[in-house]
This record gives sequence, C-alpha cells and structure tokens, in this order.
Amino acid sequence: MITDLPTEEDFIASSDQFFNLAWDRLSELSEYVRDTNLGDDDPLADEYWTAAQHKLSNALILLQQGAEFALKGRICSVSPYLLIRSDSGDFPSKSQEVDLPFSEFKTIDAASLIEVHDTFYKDRLPVSFRSHFSEVRKLRNSLMHTVDKRVVLVEKDVYRKLLESYALLHGEGRWISCRSEYIDNSEKAITADGKLMRTDLFLEIRYVSEFLSDSEWKRYFGISKKARRYICPSCESYTYELIMDDHPNFAFLNPNTPDSTNLSCLLCDEQIDVIRSSCDQAGCPSNVLWAEDDTCLLCYGQGPKEDGS
Repeated sequence: MITDLPTEEDFIASSDQFFNLAWDRLSELSEYVRDTNLGDDDPLADEYWTAAQHKLSNALILLQQGAEFALKGRICSVSPYLLIRSDSGDFPSKSQEVDLPFSEFKTIDAASLIEVHDTFYKDRLPVSFRSHFSEVRKLRNSLMHTVDKRVVLVEKDVYRKLLESYALLHGEGRWISCRSEYIDNSEKAITADGKLMRTDLFLEIRYVSEFLSDSEWKRYFGISKKARRYICPSCESYTYELIMDDHPNFAFLNPNTPDSTNLSCLLCDEQIDVIRSSCDQAGCPSNVLWAEDDTCLLCYGQGPKEDGS
C-alpha cells in the first residue's frame, strides 16, 4: 500500500509558501526602486532590470510552482491517488510487494493538472484560468529548459501574474491576508520586531498599489482604488518611527457610506471605530476622526488648525 498520503491542506500550505517566496524575490528587487525612486525612464532602469532578469525568472518559476501545488491540493481533496501516474511502468520497483510512501511515486505532469482537476473536482476552472495558467507555464518552461534571449521579464508584469494566479485559485481580495500571515510566521519574525514586519508589508503593498489599475485593485485587494484611504492607528503605532515621511493609509470605510462609523484595515484587518466630524486642520476635507482621541485619520492632525493655531 501507499503510505504518508498528502492532504489538501499540505499542498495548499506549500502553494502559499511558493507564492510568498516569489513575492519575496520581487520585493527584494523592488526595494532599490522604492528607496531611490528609480523611474522607468531613468537610464539606469534598463541596466538594473537587465541585470535582474535571473531573479525575475526565479520569481516567475516559484509563482507557477505555487499555482501547480494549489491545483494538486484541489485534486487531492478528491483523492491523492489521482495525482499518481496511472501507468504501472512508472511505479517504483517492488511497489506491489512492500509499502512505500507517496513521495516515491511519480505524479502527473503539470500539463495534465487542469484536465484531471476539471474531470474530478466539483467546480471546473474558468476559461480565463486555463489561458493564464498555460501562458505562465510555457514561459516558465522556456526559462527552465533553455536559453531564450527573446524572453525579457518586466517586474510589474510578474507582480500581476502572481496576483492574478492567486486570485484565480484562492479567491479575489485574499492576497494581503496570505502575505501578512506568511510574514508573521517567517524566519524574519523571529529576529525582527513587529514594527519592522508591519513596515515591510506596508511598503510592499504601497509600491504595488501605485501601478495597479482600479479594476486590478478591486480584484486583488477587494476594494476600489478610488475609495478614500485612511490611516490605520494600529499600523501607525508600528511604522511611525521607521517611515516618518508617510503613514500606513490602507484603512477604508466599511461600509463606504457617508454615515459609516467603522474602518477596516487591509494590512492588519483591524476594525477601527470612528466618529463623523469635520477635521479642524486647515484645508483637510476629512470628517473621519478616530473615536479614541479625535485624531483625523486622513491628515493625522498635521498642518495648521482652522483658527490658525
């Protein structure tokens, strides 16, 4: 018999790890761009991204691995045996005589995952996923099995491919919670305090959000990019000492109505009670104040007051 059978949870956990490792690679490259404000039209940009092609390739390979493991997890929820190649010629030697762990058996090729998934899983994959998965898989194969000088990866496109893959497989608007959980449980969390970890997440999401369209924002973060963003007091308490030039403003009215008295933070999932009263800072249009101490969560009390003081 086959022992040590994997579970759906095993594959999904590994899938999340691969997606986050891919994001790590991208974030490491983006850190220099964030710190130096390197623009696409800067002469140094082409040189930088040319030198970074191998790391961008690594990110794309990892994200595709994450997508494949997510599919394997779904198939595994029906039966892990569906992942084993059915040709007995591929079975390990003497598998009919001794018990062997699942890991010693050859599994189906990535090209077969969608067919097996849609044959046995309760919900078939959308057509959009089929084309997306095929495109990324072919690109990954080109990077792994040959040297094709025509393949030039663009950082922002790799970010989008990662976010799209995750949304198609795990649901829209769920990436930030996945990323937050990964950071909280990573090896960095053992040696770094909460301030540094929360700051990393804020800087990553702020950078990516700048080049995403409104429709992409809605799809990947679950809210319109046009909705007014407010400062989260909880995130602010962690990040202020490290990034005093900016505030972690990823809190949104929930629901987004004129009389709403609650904010939800995308980064930490904190629910913030607010009161609806005009800010006393000159020129600030906000009427959303933190219920705890009346601080304006749009300007955070910075700037001259209406009375000039």
